Amino acid sequence: MKQLKATAIFLLAAVMITAFAACGSGSSPDPSVTTAESPADTATAAESETFYSHPSLPNKDYGGAEFRIITSDNLPVAEEEQTGEIVDDARYKRNLAIEEKYSIKFTEKQIPAGDYPKLTETFKNSVLAASDDFDLCRCIMRDAFSMALQNYLLPTEALPYADFDSPWYVKLVNDALSIGGKYYLCYTDECMGVFTEVSCIFFNKDIVENLGLPSPYDDVRSGSWTLDRFYENGMAAINDVNGDGKYTIEGGDVFAVVGEYDRYLVPMWQGADCMMVRKDENDIPYFSAINDERFIGIAQELFDYFMTDGFYYDGFINVRFHEDERLVDNGHFADGQSIFIHSGFGDAVSFRDMESDFGIVPLAKYDEAQDHYCSRIADGWLLIVPAHAPDPEKTSIVIEELAIGTKNLIIPAYYENALKNKYIRDDDTLEMLELIQANKVIDLGDTIWFADIRGPFTSSVYYEKKGNVASELAKMEKKVNKVIEKALNPG
Repeated sequence: MKQLKATAIFLLAAVMITAFAACGSGSSPDPSVTTAESPADTATAAESETFYSHPSLPNKDYGGAEFRIITSDNLPVAEEEQTGEIVDDARYKRNLAIEEKYSIKFTEKQIPAGDYPKLTETFKNSVLAASDDFDLCRCIMRDAFSMALQNYLLPTEALPYADFDSPWYVKLVNDALSIGGKYYLCYTDECMGVFTEVSCIFFNKDIVENLGLPSPYDDVRSGSWTLDRFYENGMAAINDVNGDGKYTIEGGDVFAVVGEYDRYLVPMWQGADCMMVRKDENDIPYFSAINDERFIGIAQELFDYFMTDGFYYDGFINVRFHEDERLVDNGHFADGQSIFIHSGFGDAVSFRDMESDFGIVPLAKYDEAQDHYCSRIADGWLLIVPAHAPDPEKTSIVIEELAIGTKNLIIPAYYENALKNKYIRDDDTLEMLELIQANKVIDLGDTIWFADIRGPFTSSVYYEKKGNVASELAKMEKKVNKVIEKALNPG
């Protein structure tokens, strides 16, 4: 491929990421893209040529009032000072500009990431007590949606400045999570996980080249990056290095895939454009997998490879779902113990010291007739508003400014950081990231109904090793239909 100059690479990355929020919306940014002053303008006027702003936001002075946020300690909204780290400093500049414009002060309570259910519990208790403990809460998608159905959240229509067609709203995600045309959640660009956790496949370039395998980059461009190709390459890479007849991580053996089952099993069928739950022409969800022969065939083949010695290693399961094992599995890939690992492209930072070279490609297609690559979005964390919020206008203003500031400052900083620190190692990867961001998919059975649909399915088929996909889906049908019916009629 023709090599891009450094400036062109950065511009491509910035264009890719800012285009995502409007993807599929059919909307033009013309009313909202402006050179007029916004909170972000004064902070980094020299850093970018295009800024977004919301012309309808009022000028308000809140007299130094605290704006209180509760979040996970690995997903901060506030920053107390500049540290020299590119992304953190961009967040600091964004917040400082908002604080100065509206005379507010961000304060933040953080819950340890490993205890994230406590966030949901804290939010619920506060709403039930109407105690006005915070203005916004960072929450995982499935819990946020469930609470929205139970009226714990301020309805989206009660936020006066929320416009789902604005370019800083992630329309594709919001549309996917609607039911009967009603929006329950407000995903904006501030929810960075929607970008960094989009599913993709990391591959070990050295293993590919040493085995003389086709380049995944070339396969993607030709349309031949399919499930069959993925399995072929994976089987070719399996290596019982110490020759003891067993495949173990401890023995230094090479697997086809390492990594958490959540990030491997589900993306395999979603990349092939299959879902467990789809929505009909009236935006009503239904259990589609049970009658989808393509889904059943893919899930069954996936089980066969899952049971093949040396094909798959899941440290996350082996240590009983400990959060830190994700990093350990990343380390196994970095050490050359697999040709593939499925993850969000933000995990490139985990491989910055990897001795072997790596590349990033989209999830594999079903076959060459599939006309686009699909990229799974799972549980992105977003900001939600308690139902008893005393000043919805103020909260709505801050939500908009956080989103706009993220679009203007933090997303470009994220890519600048990735490029400067060489998390992204080649121009081919930037080309691949454009494809990865272009066609994102969300399955309600994988996200908001994870506990009722996808979780029990993967547990019974793969980890209890029952294996018969069609039979397990049939066993689930009655319960799944009840779950969907309850969501449609929450009263």
